[in-house]
Amino acid sequence: MSNSGAAVRACRDRIVAEGWDPADFNSTENATDVADLRVALGIESWNLYGVSYGTDLALQTLRDHPEGIRSVVLDSVVPPQDNLFDHFWPSAAHGFQVLFDDCAADTACNAAYPNVRTAFATLVNELTEQPRSVTVRAPSTGQDVQVVIDGYKLANLVLTSSLSPGSIAPIPALIDNLANGDGTQAATRLAAGVPPPGVTGYGLALGVFCSEQTPFSSTEDVHVEGRKALPGFPDAVLSFPPQAPWIFSDCQ
Repeated sequence: MSNSGAAVRACRDRIVAEGWDPADFNSTENATDVADLRVALGIESWNLYGVSYGTDLALQTLRDHPEGIRSVVLDSVVPPQDNLFDHFWPSAAHGFQVLFDDCAADTACNAAYPNVRTAFATLVNELTEQPRSVTVRAPSTGQDVQVVIDGYKLANLVLTSSLSPGSIAPIPALIDNLANGDGTQAATRLAAGVPPPGVTGYGLALGVFCSEQTPFSSTEDVHVEGRKALPGFPDAVLSFPPQAPWIFSDCQ
């Protein structure tokens, strides 16, 4: 069992012992809560704004409880009828292409990093075979930490950098830094990317994903879709979905 799996088991054991049923936390119940909240607050009509999973929830709320919804704004859409994890690598492949196409089209970026597309693919393969350890200062603690960079972590870092405004622009320089034998830029970004406790409601998130997504997919399905989208990436990378590498074992 991974450290992630041990933590998930401990979390589940604790909340079950407290009398909660993880199966009660799902999008159907969430949508009902959203509808009840509007009534409880005495709001005649409101606008729903959803990002990522929030778009899935907003769409299900609109479908099941349309009353009182004036408008819905969806950003980074997760359609309820699609399996999220089967789409992660194809979506990542599209994002990689857009990033490198934009760099090639930008005079300054192309002049500074003319080979960034090739360097990225090469690094993903090389770091899978031989991960690199880099010591950096963690921004959250000010303490030195050793960060291990492998092919999956690099690919996932480039993907997740598109989730925050301004985070994607330094990626070509980060890849170039790594390709030139350093890696401090990537290691610093990885060290800073560990969220502090309390930011994510993991019990709720796993309640949704483990009942609505993973039962209808598998690591094999993720790998097959990844191989179609990114044939040059190693199997050891494509067998883990981006953003949630341990989701299938965690859900078990």
